[in-house]
Amino acid sequence: MKTEYPYYVAVKVSAGQLLKVYKDKKFKTYRECYDSLQGWAFRYPKSYSEGQYAIVEYTSNYECRIVTIFTNTIETNLV
Repeated sequence: MKTEYPYYVAVKVSAGQLLKVYKDKKFKTYRECYDSLQGWAFRYPKSYSEGQYAIVEYTSNYECRIVTIFTNTIETNLV
């Protein structure tokens, strides 16, 4: 099965590690990933408001970049 790039992943930033919010879920568009993470934040408001989360864009097998960071519910777009 071939992986299509780019794809997006929602992660939690914990001690410098990027831990996936959804284990093996890859989103084809940024909007799908963003909406999914916002839905997760609505279900778990305490975790979301106290943590740091991000949306990562994978552009190839070994390359990715952080597109958006959420820190204490404050959104920062990097791209």
